[in-house]
Order: sequence, then structure tokens, then C-alpha cells
Amino acid sequence: MTALADALYDMLLRMPGVLAVVGTHWSGGVLHYLRSVTLAEPTASLVEIERPIECAYGESGATAAPDGDPAVTVHEVSELDAAMPHARVLAAAGARSFAACAVPLGQGGWASFMVGTAGRDTIDATLRTRLKQVAEVAMVSDRRILARRADEVRQVSDAFLAEASLQMDSSLDVKSTVRRVARTAVPAIAEGCVLHLCLPEGLKPVSFAHMDAGEQQWLGKVAAEDPWLTEALQRVLGSGQALALRGEELRGGPFGPASSGAGRAVRAISVNPLSARGRILGTLTFLYHRVIVAEGASRFLADLADRAALAIDSSILYEQRRRHVVSPAASAPERTAADSGTHAEFRVRSG
Repeated sequence: MTALADALYDMLLRMPGVLAVVGTHWSGGVLHYLRSVTLAEPTASLVEIERPIECAYGESGATAAPDGDPAVTVHEVSELDAAMPHARVLAAAGARSFAACAVPLGQGGWASFMVGTAGRDTIDATLRTRLKQVAEVAMVSDRRILARRADEVRQVSDAFLAEASLQMDSSLDVKSTVRRVARTAVPAIAEGCVLHLCLPEGLKPVSFAHMDAGEQQWLGKVAAEDPWLTEALQRVLGSGQALALRGEELRGGPFGPASSGAGRAVRAISVNPLSARGRILGTLTFLYHRVIVAEGASRFLADLADRAALAIDSSILYEQRRRHVVSPAASAPERTAADSGTHAEFRVRSG
């Protein structure tokens, strides 16, 4: 995709009257990166930005995903907020007008291509056609890349689920099983993972992991004490449905750019219920430093949560039966008392 972009940008820059070519990648009102070439700097420059920007063209239009087929529009550079990255590139190149064309990309994102010129009279029918063609090529290429990536992800996911099942099923000890769930998932799936179980004393974190060892203590404290996260987990327990939160949906909690400390790096979270044999055992939460949680990942996460829940439930049942068997000499009243308290630390509340 990078090689293709370089060729397309170079083609546009070589057209008569073109002073600069700028491309941007957006999703959810967030500008992720900017690629540009100018007559003064014909070598492509790529800048990662990752920050929300309210308006793409000053007051003349919002940063909304394009609707329908790609269409070329013409604007004045003076319409742009001078603080915007693409405005600075166009202005520095001496452009006073620019043609723009936006196209939808996979996973809810979109790209915008801008060609800056000295004036509107330079933006003729040929330039408009070339710009629209570049946008269409980018859109088709993105679809092909996503299709190929989805196929690769399916293969990797199947292999990972098989390996994860082996790891989680390799022990019938409850504590070992829940620890393996978190360790298996980080960093293969996400940057952080927390497993909560519904214990007699309430919903409690029993295992957590983070790819940054320095953030382990922070994650454990958030998992145990944060009311925002607890409320999100209770919503999942109540509905029995998975939940994915990103962007503004994270506001008010310990995650996202508006938070402080280690949580600022978290761009999205997903929460799946742990259900096995007709009971909800708890929740499995993943923390992502990436911007987008792919839609296709929801089925994979649900499958992983189901396998984890089954492994945990099997471990709990095994532990209960083992404790019953190892004390056969106990009197009936003593056995009743022992059974009622079997493995209280991990005994799951009926769902």
C-alpha cells in the first residue's frame, strides 16, 4: 500500500499546476496520519498524529465519513483552520485552492486526498478525473488488503484458539486456570487482560496481565476498585451480551486520552461474559492500545470467552469433587458443612 501511495502521489504531483498532494486517514473524528508530497519536498512524508480534530474544512464541512461514491469538491485553503496539519502543508507549498476527494475504508475509517494549486482555474476536468481515480484505486486496494488480512486472521485465530484451549485445559487447578487465561491473551490479543469471577462476596478480579510489567499494579487496582469499570462489567453480566467501548464511550473512566496515567494509552476495551453450562461465571476484559477493535474480532473473542469459561467451570467442579472425595471419613454433618464451603474463594454465584 505504501509503494502504491508513493506512485499515485507522484503522478498527481507531476500534473500541471499542482503544488502539493496531501492524504489523511480518519476514523471517528480522529486524524491518524498524514502523507504529503510537495514540489519543494517530492519525497513522501508520513506523519502519525492520533488526535481528534473537530472539523476538516473549517466551517465548511465536518470530519464525517464519506457517503456514497467518491466525489471531487473544490475549496479555498483560507477556509481551513490554519492549525490543522493538512492546512499547514498546503499553505507552506503556496497553494491557495485545493481539490479534495474522500473515500470510505474498512473498519469504519476513511481517507481524504487533497491536491493543492495556486488557484481554482488550475483545477480542470483532467485533474478532477485523476484525483477521483486515485481515490477509487485506494478504496479498491484497501478492500483487497482487508480481505486478505481477514483470511490470515481467521487462520491465526483458529490456531490460537486451539493452543489456548490446550493451555487452559492442561490444569484442573482453578487458580492456575484463571492465570493461564490472562497470560495466554497478552500480548497475543490485546495489551491488557482482566478476568473477573462472580464469587459469593461479589464480582472480583482473580487474574490480570499487562504487556508492560510496570503497569501490572495499576491494572490490578483499576480492576478491583474503579466504579466506572465495575458498572460496565455489571452491564455485561445483566445482559449476557459482549460490550466494546472506544473513543468518547471511554470518557469518565480510567481509560482513553482524557484519563490520566497509564490509562491514557488505552484506546478501546472489550468485555465478554464468561458463560458455561447455563451459568454466567464472570467477565473477560481486554484493553487495547490500538484505535479500532475490529468487528470481526467479536466472534473470536466470544469463542475465546466460551472456552475460558468452560475450562474455569471444569476446574471449579473438579475441585469441589476432589474435596468431597478426599474427606470420606468425615461425618455426615461435617461433610455437609465442608461441602457448603467448598472452594469458597472461587465458588461461582449461580447465574
